[in-house]
Amino acid sequence: LKTNYSLTALELGERIANTAAYKNVPGNKYDSRQVIALMTPFLESNMSLAKCQAGMSSVLRFGSRGVHTLTVELLPLRIQKVDLSANLLLDIPPFIARCQRIESLYLQSNQLKTLPIELGLLKRLKILNLAKNQLTGLPASLSLLGDLEKLDISSNQITSIPTVFGSMPKLTAIYTKNN
Repeated sequence: LKTNYSLTALELGERIANTAAYKNVPGNKYDSRQVIALMTPFLESNMSLAKCQAGMSSVLRFGSRGVHTLTVELLPLRIQKVDLSANLLLDIPPFIARCQRIESLYLQSNQLKTLPIELGLLKRLKILNLAKNQLTGLPASLSLLGDLEKLDISSNQITSIPTVFGSMPKLTAIYTKNN
């Protein structure tokens, strides 16, 4: 099956489910609607990644996909928006710093306990959503994010925010509810 980036994940699922090769599998108990429902989230994630790697998109959407580990292959260098919300991530590896074009990073609703100091190297980062994790503190290196406008650390276990955050020129909103 050749990749066609103009198809939606739903359309691609329909094509796969309606192929003769799929329909002729002995003991196949799923009809095409069930296959489409099962495959669409998987295809959406993989099509998002494929488009990013092909340079056709600067947005990576992997929210609510059960991701446990962030790998180098998952983050193309040209990426500008990364949505890894509502997964099972325990940490963010330091290699995220190689993605210098990230402007929006959505990591809410994971299981993060700490953040790498390298996060402070994402100079273009404007939005950082860390809500609903298990963070107890923030690395002071986040104060190096001169373009950061919005920081959401609500619903964590953070008891204090480094004072250097008060001197960040573009930071207009810090959400801290339920800490």
